[in-house]
Amino acid sequence: MSTDRVSLNAGPNPKALALHERSDRQPNVLPPRAARTRRGHFIKGPIPLSWLARAAKLPGKAVHVALAIWYRAGMQGYAGIGVTNVLVAQLAVDRHAKARALRALEVAGLISVQRKSGRSPVVAILEAGAE
Repeated sequence: MSTDRVSLNAGPNPKALALHERSDRQPNVLPPRAARTRRGHFIKGPIPLSWLARAAKLPGKAVHVALAIWYRAGMQGYAGIGVTNVLVAQLAVDRHAKARALRALEVAGLISVQRKSGRSPVVAILEAGAE
């Protein structure tokens, strides 16, 4: 009688019940934390659709600057968001277009802006009221 068979009198044989591992499979192991976090930058939501729709209706690069504001808000919190020229340049917005877009967003009631000479404007996101 083979030793791999289960005997009715002796109970199960542990060797017969062992799971056989396949050598062609890789174990389900997550990559190191550093590798998991290098998936790129993203805009953290949720972004209210009514807010975004109002920004999209504004002229010029307003929606680009609006997305940059939400990106920065997701990174640092929603109060006192610094809108730098480097940040908006990633979305193909120059400093003059940024200034026009911030004015348009402010007039539309989507943001409030604090300006200081020689400094990046500091923005607070406002709730979009019903149209």
